[in-house]
Amino acid sequence: MARPGKVTFAVKNNGDETHDFSINGKQTKILQPGTTAKLAVSFTKAGRYRYLCTVPGHAAMGMRGVFTVH
Repeated sequence: MARPGKVTFAVKNNGDETHDFSINGKQTKILQPGTTAKLAVSFTKAGRYRYLCTVPGHAAMGMRGVFTVH
């Protein structure tokens, strides 16, 4: 959970396939296995924000969740 404002997500691909991270209209580049990225996102109001991996089929396999701003 976080308060409204800027949040920086540090993302690491620990898997064997490419992945990315998308939330609130922002997205990392495609990450190769073992690589990292940072994604700064501004949240202007409280709410629940869905995040996911946008690589086809990955969200359906469970690579998704909800980030809460309060």
